[in-house]
Amino acid sequence: MAFFYKDSFSVSELQKDYNFNGIDLIKFVCTYMICAIHISPFYPNTDLAKDINFYIQNGFCRVAVPFYFVTSGFLLFRKINSLYTSNFEIIKKYCFKILRLLGTWTFILFGGGTDHLWYLGASALAVILVGFAFKTKLKTTYIILIAIILYIIGLLGDSYYTSLSSLKAYPFTKFIIDSYDSIFKTTRNGIFFGFIFILMGSLFAHKKITINNTVAFLGLFISLGLLFMEVYFIKNFSRSKNYNMLISLVPTVFFMFYIAYHMPLKNHPIFKELRNVSVLIYFTHIYVGYFVDFILSFFAKLGFNFMKWEFIMTILIVTLLSITIEWLSKKDRFHLLKYLYS
Repeated sequence: MAFFYKDSFSVSELQKDYNFNGIDLIKFVCTYMICAIHISPFYPNTDLAKDINFYIQNGFCRVAVPFYFVTSGFLLFRKINSLYTSNFEIIKKYCFKILRLLGTWTFILFGGGTDHLWYLGASALAVILVGFAFKTKLKTTYIILIAIILYIIGLLGDSYYTSLSSLKAYPFTKFIIDSYDSIFKTTRNGIFFGFIFILMGSLFAHKKITINNTVAFLGLFISLGLLFMEVYFIKNFSRSKNYNMLISLVPTVFFMFYIAYHMPLKNHPIFKELRNVSVLIYFTHIYVGYFVDFILSFFAKLGFNFMKWEFIMTILIVTLLSITIEWLSKKDRFHLLKYLYS
C-alpha cells in the first residue's frame, strides 16, 4: 500500500463518516510529547541531559499543541458544508462539549494540575472566531492575513518577548503592554495562538491542498531543523517569556498535518481507542506526574534513588490508567466515564 493516496482530496469528496486514522495516530503520539513538556524525559543530573531536555521540551515537543488545534479545526469544520455558511449550531455544540470537559476536569483536578486545561478555552474561542470570520464573507486571503498578524502579536508576547520589551520605552505602548500582561499574563490563547491553527484545520477540511510526497516530507524535516535553530537563537541571543509560539511551528505543523491527513491506514477499532485514550492521557498526566514524583522522592529519602525513571514510570502509569478508564466506560455500570473524554 502506498503511504499516500495518489491524489490529494478535499473533505467534500469523502463520506462524512470517513475516519482519518493517521490523524488519530499522530495525535496520540503528540499526547506523549505534551507529557514530555511537563515532565523532563531525561534525569537532569548532567549539563548534557539538561540541554537535551531543553531542546526536546521547547523545540520538538512544541508541535503537539498546534497539531491539536489543527486537528480540532479540521474535524469540526469538515462537518460544515461550506466555510462561508458556517453552521453556528455545530460550532455551539462543539463549544458546549469543550466547556463541559473544562468544567468536569477543573472540578476533578481542583487544587492543582489544571494549567494545561487552558487549551480547552483557547480552542473554543478560536473556533468561534474562525467561524465568525468566514460568516462575515471576508475573502480567505484576508482571513489568513489577519491570522498571521495575530500570530505575530502572539510571538511578541511569548518567545520574542525581547522585541516587545523594547516597545516599553514609549509610555503609550508600555501602558498597553502592561495592562494586557496584568490581566491575561500570556498570549498563549485562542486569539493569538489558536486562531491561525484552527483556521489551518478548516482550510484542510475544505480546500484541495496537493503537495508532492517528497516535498511534504522534505518540508517537514527542513521545518523541524528551522525549529531547533530558532529555539537555539532565542535561548542564546534573545529573551523569551516562554516557547509556546515559534515562527517555524507554522510550516512544521502544516507539513506534519498534511502527512497525517493522507495516511491511508485501514480502519480498525484501535484508532478510536487511541483517540479516546489520548484525551485521557492529556487530562491526567499532570496529576500522575505529581504522584510518581511523590513516591520516588519518598524512596530517595530512604536511600533508593529511582528518579531517573520518573518520566518512563509516569508514561506507563498514565497510559494504563487511561486505557482502564476507556475500557470501563464501555461497561453499562461505568458508562458515565465516557464524559471524561467525549
